[in-house]
Amino acid sequence: FGFLVKNQKRSIEIKTMKFYPIKGRFSSFYFDIFEKTLIEPMLRGMRSFLNLFQFIQNGRMQSYVLYGLFFILSILLGTFINYLYTMYLI
Repeated sequence: FGFLVKNQKRSIEIKTMKFYPIKGRFSSFYFDIFEKTLIEPMLRGMRSFLNLFQFIQNGRMQSYVLYGLFFILSILLGTFINYLYTMYLI
């Protein structure tokens, strides 16, 4: 699976004169092809779509109560429409 993951290594050369070097570092990073080409674009698209609904979370209590009332009214309206549909369909 080495062709799917590319490895990038960075290191600073450590001098061998000291027993405990202070400035020794090593880091490695793996580039996953599937993550770059499939997962990240999907996540960016989902994030931009969900940001369209960010206005709902505005921090005002009155708006949250109003959202709850709209939800309850929509459930009642849907129930009423379903009731009418089943009464006249049968």
